[in-house]
Amino acid sequence: MRVRRGFLIGLVAMLFLGVGVGIGVIALDFLDRRPATIVKAAFNADDVTYRDGRMQLYFDVTKLRECPSTTTRWLWTWVDYKGEELRLFMPLGVSFAGVTDVGEDRYLMSIEVPRGVWDGTWYYLARDVTQCGGMLSLLRNQVTETPSIEIKIKGTKAQPPAGVTPSKSPPRVRGAPIPNRSLILNGGEPLP
Repeated sequence: MRVRRGFLIGLVAMLFLGVGVGIGVIALDFLDRRPATIVKAAFNADDVTYRDGRMQLYFDVTKLRECPSTTTRWLWTWVDYKGEELRLFMPLGVSFAGVTDVGEDRYLMSIEVPRGVWDGTWYYLARDVTQCGGMLSLLRNQVTETPSIEIKIKGTKAQPPAGVTPSKSPPRVRGAPIPNRSLILNGGEPLP
């Protein structure tokens, strides 16, 4: 009888210990505020992207944690719509997995130029929604957005849609790309 009681107490203690360790691991992962991925550098690897071509984007990243993520990508440009300067977005697609494994990595991402893009200056933008922390991640997603990377496109047959004209002098607003050359980042800041 004592052996049986001791066995049951030991089994219950091990069960509670296992549940406690599991909750502790999930809580530590949830409380970890580090970003899952740090983009150290990102820029357009081509001088000009031509019609029916592909954009070659260079990335230097450090992936700190393996977490489920959803990445949405766009090309956008400034347009004049009924006298108002707006951004027009062209979707490039969604991916549901990270490109790299944990650690440092440099790679080129080749993305097809979508139909309907006309000649001019466009910008690449990606938005990541990362879920670290197991089931608790439903309470707090990490959302990161790359600064816009300038892409010059030439030789297309497409024209802007009716009622929209490419902007001659886009406004400077928060999130707008830095003028001059292709954007190069170092921890989120342009390199000198």
